[in-house]
Amino acid sequence: MKNWITRLRVALAIAIAPAGTLVVSPLVSCPLSRADIAGTYGKGSVEPPSRALLITGCTDPSMWYAEKVGMYVPYCGTWPEGYKSREGTGYSNIVRFEDARIVHLP
Repeated sequence: MKNWITRLRVALAIAIAPAGTLVVSPLVSCPLSRADIAGTYGKGSVEPPSRALLITGCTDPSMWYAEKVGMYVPYCGTWPEGYKSREGTGYSNIVRFEDARIVHLP
């Protein structure tokens, strides 16, 4: 039963995600390829994201990505303190440099 709930949550997240948002599914172990997300971009819109962050560890258990070690999160830029990303709720937040690395999507 839990599996179909997870699939429903992923489908809903993809359906309501704003244009340009990379939705990374907990059901896959690699980032979505550009071909998988290209359909959400129409004429005159921005290019699909070409990079994501791979969470390699978490030095502080209170960080928002503490339970996402080994998963991919959207890469939205760089701040002086770390990488800029988006939480599952859509808010911008930081990922420390030592806790992640940038991965280029195919």
